[in-house]
Amino acid sequence: MLVAHAKQGQPNMPCRRIPSADTSLGPRDKAAENLAMSQHLRAWRQILGFTLKEVGIKIGIHYSAIQKWETGRNAVGMPELELLGRAYDVPAFALTLDPVDRERADNLARACRVVTQADARAVDDWLAYGERALLNMRDDPQPEPPRKKRPAPLDDPEK
Repeated sequence: MLVAHAKQGQPNMPCRRIPSADTSLGPRDKAAENLAMSQHLRAWRQILGFTLKEVGIKIGIHYSAIQKWETGRNAVGMPELELLGRAYDVPAFALTLDPVDRERADNLARACRVVTQADARAVDDWLAYGERALLNMRDDPQPEPPRKKRPAPLDDPEK
């Protein structure tokens, strides 16, 4: 919210609040996002076999802070995600994904390397190729796999 005051030379009027164009997530959206993130953080830690205390020691933060991130009580920021990513030996953005989908996280890490290491022209070509592939997938859905042929009926020996 912006606070508007009277202009100089005008009668002193009380402040009025002007609603701002706030495009951020609402409280419920943020809570849902934090809950999903916290579930992923806990799952990553458990799959990798770390305790809260071990992670806390690795990243230099008290384990209770990590516990609050994992329960959704406190939101985790990007600097903390970077620390956790280094501790877990995964890219920070992978922690926003379900660890069961490790292949997707690995593919995103590969894509990130391409985007950050290639020149601008190569990145544009690569992205255009990917976008064309997506369009083709929508236009041409994958054909159904061929059905197995039924075995021919055996001749009846009694005939």
